[in-house]
Amino acid sequence: MYRDLTGVVQEAEKQFIRVSLREELQLDSPDSERNQRILQALRYFDLEQALDKSPYQLSGGQQKILQLLTILTSKASVILLDEPFAGLDDRACHYFCQWMLEDRNQGRSFLIISHRLDPLISVVDYWIEMTSEGLSHLKDVTISKPLPSLKNDTLGEVR
Repeated sequence: MYRDLTGVVQEAEKQFIRVSLREELQLDSPDSERNQRILQALRYFDLEQALDKSPYQLSGGQQKILQLLTILTSKASVILLDEPFAGLDDRACHYFCQWMLEDRNQGRSFLIISHRLDPLISVVDYWIEMTSEGLSHLKDVTISKPLPSLKNDTLGEVR
């Protein structure tokens, strides 16, 4: 099971182990479907020109994008995300939620720990609340500030 599980730590900069984005993302052949998906995301976030930079030269939000790209393009069938939207704007949250929805529809599972619930309203099947009294399943979740819907022409296709 452990080889089918991967996850992210809360602080993106503590997860990088390679000297460039290209190496961190393990871009080997530009014609593979995985690499095409990564390159499309890098273009969307205007990071394509940063492929030869160190992850530590990126802003905090850009590091979070790199971290999510690394995890979401892994072959793991179960992904644990701890505060995946920390440091991301609504546009980036929407992009990665769309990606997670597509992956979920293909059988991938996500366990997401987050204080920011607004992007997750359309992604999550089950809500578990952790309090000092224990865990409880929430049947209904109300979001006071839902993530604004982005037009598809603004977002483009996530694949």
